[in-house]
Order: sequence, then C-alpha cells, then structure tokens
Amino acid sequence: MVIEPGDTQSLLPGAKGAAGPAELAGVPARRRSWSAALDLLCAGAVVIGVVLVAYWKVIDCETFMRLAIGRATVAEGPFLHKSLLLFSRPGIPWLNSEWLGDVTLYAVYSLTGEAGLVVFKLLVLAAGWLLVFVLGRRQGGKPLTLAALLLLTLLASPLRFVERVEMFVFLLIPVYGLILLRARKHGYLLWALIPAGVLWANVHGSFIVAWVLVGAATAEAWLGANRDPVRGRVLLAMLLIHLLLPLATPYGTGVYRVVLEHMRHGEFIKRAVVEWRPLDELPASTAHLPFHVLGILGLLSFLPRCNRRRVEGFLLFLAGFLLARSSHRFVLYFGMLAAGPIAANLHRAATEWRALAGRALCAMTVIIGVTAVILLVPVVKAAHAIRRAADQLDYPVRAARWLGQNAPPTSRLILPYTGSQWLMWEAPQVGLYIHPHVYYDMDFLERYMTEVMMNPAVLAQEIARYGINLAMTQSTDATPQLLSYLERTPDWRLVYFDGFYGIYARNVDEPEAQQAFRARYAYRALRGVLSFDYLLASPKADIEYDMNRLRIQAPAVAQALSGFQILRSLSAKAGPGEDPSARRDAEHAAALLTEAIGHLPGSPALWSYLIEALLLAGDKNAAGTALAQGLQYFPQSRRLHALRALMDARM
Repeated sequence: MVIEPGDTQSLLPGAKGAAGPAELAGVPARRRSWSAALDLLCAGAVVIGVVLVAYWKVIDCETFMRLAIGRATVAEGPFLHKSLLLFSRPGIPWLNSEWLGDVTLYAVYSLTGEAGLVVFKLLVLAAGWLLVFVLGRRQGGKPLTLAALLLLTLLASPLRFVERVEMFVFLLIPVYGLILLRARKHGYLLWALIPAGVLWANVHGSFIVAWVLVGAATAEAWLGANRDPVRGRVLLAMLLIHLLLPLATPYGTGVYRVVLEHMRHGEFIKRAVVEWRPLDELPASTAHLPFHVLGILGLLSFLPRCNRRRVEGFLLFLAGFLLARSSHRFVLYFGMLAAGPIAANLHRAATEWRALAGRALCAMTVIIGVTAVILLVPVVKAAHAIRRAADQLDYPVRAARWLGQNAPPTSRLILPYTGSQWLMWEAPQVGLYIHPHVYYDMDFLERYMTEVMMNPAVLAQEIARYGINLAMTQSTDATPQLLSYLERTPDWRLVYFDGFYGIYARNVDEPEAQQAFRARYAYRALRGVLSFDYLLASPKADIEYDMNRLRIQAPAVAQALSGFQILRSLSAKAGPGEDPSARRDAEHAAALLTEAIGHLPGSPALWSYLIEALLLAGDKNAAGTALAQGLQYFPQSRRLHALRALMDARM
C-alpha cells in the first residue's frame, strides 16, 4: 500500500487503506497508538456533534410532502406521469428525479414510524460526516484541524438536518471523494462512479455536484500536483458519461429541464423561498460564520508554494464557496467539499515552515475548535427545543387533517404556497392549485405569487377557470388579498377555523357532495379573522351556533370570542370603581383574552380587546404592559397607536 501524500499519520483503525504494520514499522508503537486514539477521538467528536445538532424528531413539514410523494410513487410506480394532486397544470407530465429517495423515506416510515425515520436520518448523517473526516485524513489533513473545521461547519446545520432526500447528499459527497482518491492508485475503482452517479440522479436533484467532483479530479490529473495524463483521459471520459447519467431516471431529459428552470428563475426563487436566499440577504447569525472562516482560511491556505498546484482542492473549495455564496442552504456543502483540502493545505504549509508554523497551526486549531464547541451549545439546545412538525400550530396540520376526514374527493383547493405539504399527506383526495414540488414551469409559480394571490380579478378568473370550490386562508396576513376576496364574495362561506388557518367553501351547483359539505359545515356569522367587531351586527342565535362549533374546533378562538362578548356587554362609560360587577366582568374578559392570546398567532384586534378589558378592570399598569407588548408585535398598528394616544390623554 502507498500512503497518500501528506498522510503520514495512521488512519482510522480498520478503515480500508489504513496504514499497516509494514508502512509504520519505523514509527514508535506509542506514537502509533496515540495517533490512532487521536483519530478515533476526533472522528467521534464529529459524529457526536452531528447527532447532537440534528433534530431528534420530525420538525419539517416538507418531510410529509416527500412521504406523500413516496406513497403515491409506491402506489403508481416510478413512471408516474399524471399530475400528482395538482389540478391547475393538467398538461404538464409528472416529473420527480428524486423518486428513489422519496420511496426510501416512505418505506422507512411505513416500517418503523416517525421515530424510525429519525433514527435512519441520524445514521445517514453520522455515516456521511464520518466519511468526510476519513476523506480529509486521506487527503492529508491533521485530525484536530479536520475536526475543528467540521465542527465549525455544523453551525450552519439549523433546518438542514431534516428528513428530506437531501440527507443522502451528505453521504454521496464523501463517497465520491473517497472513490476518486483511491482511484489514483486503483484505476478500476472509477467504474464505481457510474452506479453511484445513477443513484445520485435518482435520489436528489443536486447530481450536478457529482459533475463538480469528477471535473475537479479531471483537472488535477491534467494540471495539478498529481498530474497523470492517462488517468486524466479516463476521468474526462467519466465526466462525459456523468453528463448523461441523469437520463437513467424514469423521466429522461425532463430532469435537465427542471435544472434549467431553476437556473433561469434563480433570482425569483431566492426572493420567494427563504431557504434559497443568499447569506447577504439574511440577518447575521452564527450560521454564517463557517462561510467566512472557511472562505478566508481556504484562500490563505493556497498561497504557500507547496499548495499552489493543488488544482482539485482549489476547484472544490471554489465550487463550495460559490454555492454557499449563492444560497445559505449550501454552506454545509461548502464545508464538506473544502474542509479536507484546507486541512491538508495547512498541514503541508506547517511542515514546510517548520516549528513556528506548526505552533501557529496548533493555536489556530484550538481557537477554531473551542469557538465551534461553544457556539454549538445554543444550536444543540434549539434543535431539541423545537416542536414536532405535527405540533407546530403555524403549519396547517389540523386544517389538513380536518379536510382529510371531511372534504369530498371532488374538492379543488386554492391555498398558500407554504404549508401545502401537509395537505398532500393528510388529505390526498383534495386537489391542490399549487404545491412546493416544483416540476411545473417556474412561470406558473411566479404568476401565482405575483398575480393570482395579489390581484382579485385574476384570482376570480382562476376560480372560474378551474372550478375551485375550496380556499384556505392564513390568519398571519399571508393571504390578505385572498381573504379579502372571499369576504366580499357571497358565494364563499367559512367552514373551518382554528385561529391559524381558515377554510372557505364555495356555493356550487354541482357536484352534490360539495353542496352537502358546505351546508353541513358552514359557519353562520364567523369569518376567518382574529377580529370580532363585525359580529356586533350579527344575530345572537347565529353567534351562539358558531360558538358551539368553536368550542370543539378551536377552543382558544372560542375563549377570545367570549372575552370580546363580555367586553362589549359592559358599558364603556362605567368607571371601574362605580360598579364592582363590571370590574369583575372586565377582569374575567381580560383573563379569557390573555389565555387565548397565548395559544393564537395574535392580532392587533385581540391585543386591543385585552388592553380595553384591563383598563375597564382598573389595572392601568397591566394595560400599559400589554400595549407595549402589542406594539412590539405590531408596531404599525393604527388601532394600538390610537389606544396609546387615548391612554396618554387620560394620564
């Protein structure tokens, strides 16, 4: 066996290619033992770090979209060509190059449940990042330096270590790197890249990263320190083959169309989808630190003479840097691609510059490692404090389940873009106007966000064009134009409301199932908003009917409405000291509203009701505190500013 350049230390014991007795005969046994122990310690630190920062529960609603697609693929087969759940794009064939990843997630979930899916994810992530460490060691990096850089990279893990098909990429990147590195000595291993590339193209749309890995190795063989023209020609052929591997999916050339659509509409995607936004458009946080540290350290590491011809390492660093700069979701890719080359560069530079550089490298490693560990503590705490996706009320979990249990199969729903993943999983019988699996043209998505959801006239045209009979609204002002249109149009009635999401049903002539659904579940007076002033003109019998439903469907909304009714029944002119019963009623209203606000997304109206109740109860200090809190959440609210002016005038 030949040890890779710069890799004079032992590798993980038992790892393929690890230095054996013959190679290490001249190394003292105590040093070999210490080196092996250090490798294990550093590798263990990386694996433990990955497991700790990863979520131990399913926290991402997109997981359930992937499970829904996997379920449909199992039922229909991978060559599914009908438009899954989407009624608004009937002429667009279904396309999902990630079908194998979806089927894998659904199979694991079906066999082991949510807990088993989480364990599976942890195993995949731990294996992937362990292999990144092994790859970095074989590239020549020192174990402590590698561990420090990889732990630093984990600061970018929030909302990335979830149960999506992307988790397989964290395993495929180091597998590719190890194959390419070992193939320098054993050329036949390059053939393993073909099945690996086919697998990548069928589990995740990031297969272009495989092209980058093979392309960097090709450039190294032609131009780098490990120049080998014969191997370069083989790698060039392998690169050309890789350009064709996505054809080995059930959807053929359609896979390239999706990639081109993302490239053509890249700027729009970054504006519309938060997780695609560049780092410089997001608030500064410790999650950005790996990008800056790896970027500066990486550039400096290629300056020494011994590293100037490390073409492969530089191209991997550059590719990772550009990916991370384009979107914060790729910072982890940057770390996986660049940590090994940077660590190897630093080791070579320290060896060349002798003792002084060695001490500087040791000090820098300690600083980076300690800083990373300290900063990872709040990341770990946040990862374990977040609720399960099924318990996060700002997702339409309850609304989706209600639709799944009650909506007829003829339902056609227009809804917010975010949150539709739950509908795909919980209510597969409901046709959707849009969902986040973007296999359709991006022009359609852009039109939906900039015209359909913003222009009531265009919205009305779409409703008539597609026979839409259901609409979902969000209480947090995510769908103001849609809600305004529904409230102004008498054909639409609220049939479901949980305080976060509302569902409206349209009065249609047919089918009969849709008519019966609307007749059975329609509210008489209630609207899907967290403001109740409009109810003052509604018959008491209608309000009581709606209250009986709310007590079952949305207890927090029922509490808020009860508090509002008590508040409005009090005489606004009665002073708190003049009528003890009025004071008690005001205190009761304030208690109801306080409890309700703690379980609802909140609104300026609810805060104003609470402040009014506290004032009637004579508790000016609590009213002032509530006003300050309300203005903190809704600083532009005219209603709250008017209350502040009134309170200031009374002082």
